Amino acid sequence: MSWVLLTLIQLLVSSLLVSSKHIRMSNKIDSKLITAYSHTDRINVMVQLYGSTTSVENSGSGSDHTEYVDRLQAFTQERQQAVKDLLSQFPNEYEGEPKFFWITNQVSIHQATAALVMELAELPSVQAIRGEIKVSIQHHGELV
Repeated sequence: MSWVLLTLIQLLVSSLLVSSKHIRMSNKIDSKLITAYSHTDRINVMVQLYGSTTSVENSGSGSDHTEYVDRLQAFTQERQQAVKDLLSQFPNEYEGEPKFFWITNQVSIHQATAALVMELAELPSVQAIRGEIKVSIQHHGELV
């Protein structure tokens, strides 16, 4: 098969998957992200997981917060494990290395396919999935 035909088949499957799961997944997948997949097959996404690090108590005393930081990292690592496991099952559905943020309990996935996003949305630990937001800050007319 030619690469054009394969690309068309992949786009058709992706659009069918998005439209067939739209109603069921709309509570987790941002509507702008769903719309974006109708124009492209890969998008940078941010996955928000349930559980805030604010629920982890700082029982330490003094200025050494190493134990507290360790508990925070363990807390989010446990919650992010299902995402790590799923990503290992679908290595061709995204590019590069995902970034796991322990303070915000989020995962950034570069160039994720619609099929991967729908798989992620089915995980109970996933609260929301949206497109990546990039912000530029200028100071005295120069980007910082």
